[in-house]
Amino acid sequence: IVLLIISMFCLIWGGLGSNISTSLVKRKCKELFDSHEILKQESESKSINCYRLFSNWLYSYSDHLGLSTNERVSLYKLDMDLFSCIGRYSENEIFNSKPNRLYPRDQGGISRAWEVGVFEDTSAPDPDINVADWINYNVSKYNFSEEELMSIRMKSRAFFGVRLKNSSNITVAVVLFESLSTNGLPFGKIK
Repeated sequence: IVLLIISMFCLIWGGLGSNISTSLVKRKCKELFDSHEILKQESESKSINCYRLFSNWLYSYSDHLGLSTNERVSLYKLDMDLFSCIGRYSENEIFNSKPNRLYPRDQGGISRAWEVGVFEDTSAPDPDINVADWINYNVSKYNFSEEELMSIRMKSRAFFGVRLKNSSNITVAVVLFESLSTNGLPFGKIK
């Protein structure tokens, strides 16, 4: 009889025990998932969106300088010989979007400003009149390829770049002002 009772207990526990264990594991997984979601929300609320922060900073410059929909201002940081855009503002939403590409250290107005400190150029031909001249100008002067230039949304004709240094006199970033017209940027105010 004892053996029968023990066998019955083991049989019942074997059938119910796995269900009880499964429900306990499911409950524990749900608790962990809920805890993860709470921590994730707390983390997101405490983190800083640096791109948005820098873009707001650039907005104040754009507003102060009275830049139009034909101009924009961008902030670039050098990481492992590639410039990444860490902030951008333009009244024109097409030119305001965050770029998804990186820019080589030896290419464009960003590179020139990084090298010499202050860079200004208003000599680019008008791409609306002759895009081939504009492409040739940028290939020869700024080390771009024709394919790269064709994919650029803002075909700028005027640039003003400034190298930014930290308190230790180490270059940390470049601010680049661009315009679709050669006389669009208020160079005096920017300087």
